[in-house]
Amino acid sequence: MTQGIAVDGNEIVLKNAKICKRMTFDDAGIRMISLKNLETGTEYCPKGEQEFSFVANGIGVSSGSVKKDGENWYEIGDDGWAIKVKFIVPNANLKGKLCIKLSKKVGGFAKHLELTATRGSVMLENFFLDRFCFCPGDFCECDVSYGTDDVPAPLAWASEGVTDIMRVHNGRLNEGWIVGIAAPSVLRRFFWYPLWNSAGTSYSMSTAPFAKYLVCGETFVADNVYFGVYVAESHGAVLRRLIRDGLPALSSDTGVMYCTWIPFHFNISQGLVESMSAQAASLGFKYFVLDDGWFTADNRAIDLNKFPDGLEAASAAVRKNGMKFGLWLAIGTVYGLNPIPEEFLARRADGRCKLFGGRKVLCWASGYRDVLLKQLIELAEKYNVSYFKLDFSSVACPYLFTEIGCHSNSHAYHRGYEDSFIEMYESLKYIRNQLKQRFPNLLIDYSFEAFGTDRPNIAALEQCELHHVSNYNGAETTIQDITKIRKVFYRWFAKLPPERILGGLLALQNQRCVEYFLTSLCGAPLVAGDLDRLAREDKERIRKFTAEFNNLTESETLGELEVLVNEDDFDCFKRQADSGRGFICAFNRTDQCQLLPMAGLLDVETGAPASNIQPNTCGMFRIPCL
Repeated sequence: MTQGIAVDGNEIVLKNAKICKRMTFDDAGIRMISLKNLETGTEYCPKGEQEFSFVANGIGVSSGSVKKDGENWYEIGDDGWAIKVKFIVPNANLKGKLCIKLSKKVGGFAKHLELTATRGSVMLENFFLDRFCFCPGDFCECDVSYGTDDVPAPLAWASEGVTDIMRVHNGRLNEGWIVGIAAPSVLRRFFWYPLWNSAGTSYSMSTAPFAKYLVCGETFVADNVYFGVYVAESHGAVLRRLIRDGLPALSSDTGVMYCTWIPFHFNISQGLVESMSAQAASLGFKYFVLDDGWFTADNRAIDLNKFPDGLEAASAAVRKNGMKFGLWLAIGTVYGLNPIPEEFLARRADGRCKLFGGRKVLCWASGYRDVLLKQLIELAEKYNVSYFKLDFSSVACPYLFTEIGCHSNSHAYHRGYEDSFIEMYESLKYIRNQLKQRFPNLLIDYSFEAFGTDRPNIAALEQCELHHVSNYNGAETTIQDITKIRKVFYRWFAKLPPERILGGLLALQNQRCVEYFLTSLCGAPLVAGDLDRLAREDKERIRKFTAEFNNLTESETLGELEVLVNEDDFDCFKRQADSGRGFICAFNRTDQCQLLPMAGLLDVETGAPASNIQPNTCGMFRIPCL
């Protein structure tokens, strides 16, 4: 068959240049009967495999027990690269769709389930998103690892809330498969038990149990699973592409973002906004984010001592300087709210409210959801907000400061503890969707704290145009070293789309400020710092680097990151678009010149050809278009 998705009788074939997956749908339900890596010819699944399973109202359901839904039991998308396989679940008052989208560029696909209650009410639990007890070659040859760091896993292994990436690799064949899931935070679970012929990914089942209640006519859309096969060291590029294809649209020219938090913290004012936005604009930055400190404890009223003309004047000053206005808001706790809305608080098992940093925690699956949405709409309209940074923990806390979930049984959008996790994250989706309907160009960022994770995650990327993932800033050099920060970014962006991730608030205010700035270009650049403290020559260098970055990203996405050198005293990374256009940044901490790892580079500062980088410095080099 040609590339794409086709149905031949009861057999479904998904095929591109790198992967071929075959499924059947008959009296034995839906089953995968073959999965082949076409680059190597290796068959990964010679014995067949279930596609999913769950429990509905106490009845166990698997892909092997469902039945076809009518004569037209499948729908193929207009372009032939997506399919929805329709089924009914006997005795469970459910119908569903298995939705699969095949990648056009890499050896993989995205899949998810859609389940609709057809009568009465249905409770879903023990939900397995995907099954994959298969591998390249023999199980005894394969190594299992997880996370962006490829942490080795035991021969039999399971985890909940730890990671959203798992990889199975055969060193002898030098190939394998990689999977990422968009289940958020504590809800994500992987398991690998080949001795029991059991492996896959599911929603959590113990500490943070999953439950979803449906009423007649209601549909639950489960989270995406991204699965890809690879050869050699291409697994990161495969997963990046699969994830990127499932993300909300993003303008390619988002540019450098400046945030006031470091070093000013709460010491912000109209004068500071005017001066710092003018400085940031002169460097070519495109977004100016007003962080915490702009409201009082009186129900988040504007602090008129700091902003006597209100935030209208602050937003106007930013926009006058040619930048877009961004605004931080606490959404997870009662911070700034007075009186405290008791009916919206997240509850412990004993009925007391949850606390985060001494503040009471709000439940997003309560009526607070509607109050928060109204407030965000009002802020966006009144102050011409182009970017929201929405912060503070509610469902779970990355610092493990508080309990998880909500035990209330009187909130509007969840019934109790078991379904509080999924419904709180569903509420974030709802808020996002409502905001995007009204403000299509608004960038929404649920921070790592809001998502309850200490590093980037696929779930947040699916709900955010840009995702703030850490508070790394390097302002106190005795606490955080910029080289170590950068090497953390290297690990994170090895498998995730770098253009979507705001790595940290890198403070441009010390003698290594240029290195800090170039480090930010690993991902979506987010910087901070007192720009008045920059030396003139450093400003000029940053201005040139920003202009180069803006020029490259105006028309296309620099979606690929590759670490070319990663030594203790010398490292270098490359950002590149599909067209080949891009740049490299090099960081030389030695007393000798270092040879650059690519030929034909041009020094961004001088425009001259460059083959090496001088001692104890850093630089940016253009990759010439062929």
